[in-house]
Amino acid sequence: MKEGNNGKIILPKELQKEMLKFFLKTSIPRKKQEKNRLLSEQKSDGSDKK
Repeated sequence: MKEGNNGKIILPKELQKEMLKFFLKTSIPRKKQEKNRLLSEQKSDGSDKK
């Protein structure tokens, strides 16, 4: 781990890749499930009145 000249911490490229893979495997599928659940609840509760 290095500290850049502007005070930012710079992680090694390999660690950045691993963190991104972890995020893609965990957060995005969870958000998709949450969105699908909310959509199915809206459809099933009859609030889709025009």
